Amino acid sequence: MSDPLIGIAAASYVVSRPFGRLAVHGIPQSYVEHVTAAGGRPVLLPPGAGHLALDALDGLVLAGGGDLDPLLYGVGTAARDVDRERDDAEIHLARAARREGTPTLGVCRGAQVFAVMDGGTLAADVPHVCPGEGHAISTSTGSVCQELLGTRTSVSSLHHQAVVRTGPGWRVTAIADDGVVEALEWEGAHWPAVGVQWHPEMDATGPALFGWLVSQARLSDVIRSGCHGDQDV
Repeated sequence: MSDPLIGIAAASYVVSRPFGRLAVHGIPQSYVEHVTAAGGRPVLLPPGAGHLALDALDGLVLAGGGDLDPLLYGVGTAARDVDRERDDAEIHLARAARREGTPTLGVCRGAQVFAVMDGGTLAADVPHVCPGEGHAISTSTGSVCQELLGTRTSVSSLHHQAVVRTGPGWRVTAIADDGVVEALEWEGAHWPAVGVQWHPEMDATGPALFGWLVSQARLSDVIRSGCHGDQDV
């Protein structure tokens, strides 16, 4: 069996070049490095097109980035660097991943996508700016986060929005010492999905979380291969 194919949902950017401004699709290099180090094969998914490749993927990463549009969860609050097309595309992609049972890791805004896509809400102006480790969190008993990281750990933190209320089917599985939601997990067995508010691609939790995603992707690939094998008999 080949290494699992892990899609990373990319964002749209405009970069300056000698000839002018150039629109690109991209993602921080650290996501690619962590997927590769965990044994996965990373592939970038252009905004709005990820769902078209989902049937070829074994796992999915929803990466960090700008704020979600507050109109998505009905709150008139301040937001920064909003890209509504990206919001809509990633909500659509996450719902498709759930239907397919594709293992998914949501990072920062990715965790917020999980909440908002099922009717949850976010808070703004959360003063969590700690790019390195040093932000203490506690994990919930029986959660994936506790299994991977232990009861207490320190993580990076670089956001000013956070989940207040999840939608149905989600369980909050990590809390910061100031009460901010730091992780949520899908409760249904058919879809391995974990969202973390911090940035594992920037701290020591990365190997555990990206390793979990790749291991789940391997298992998912084995299950799908078994199903195809049954159909061929």
